[in-house]
Amino acid sequence: MRLTIAVAALFALGGCTDTPTPASYARTVTAPTDATGKPTKLGLCSGCHGENGLSTLPIYPNLAGQNAPYLVSALRAYQSGARQNSAMQAMVGTLTDAEIETLARYYSSQSFVQPNAVKASP
Repeated sequence: MRLTIAVAALFALGGCTDTPTPASYARTVTAPTDATGKPTKLGLCSGCHGENGLSTLPIYPNLAGQNAPYLVSALRAYQSGARQNSAMQAMVGTLTDAEIETLARYYSSQSFVQPNAVKASP
């Protein structure tokens, strides 16, 4: 009986995290986009990560094709201070949940291109 209660408690606590799940992420959240459908807050990210999600310098990670729930989780962790990076915390500090989710969906929809990929000659 105690084991059953302990297992039930663990499952109940597991649903109390801020980590987005596919089901919770599927809710419709909209944030402003421009006439081309790009997030209006894209400029906060594009200076380092590129407008298409391909970073401008090798020290910055590519975001193109990244899992959207992961990006949401990472951005929220920067906001809360769970992830420490002063530049990222300054960039995402004022973003709303809708803006974060819109940016995450946008970058996850971009195609990743392997940097320095060598194309085979015909």
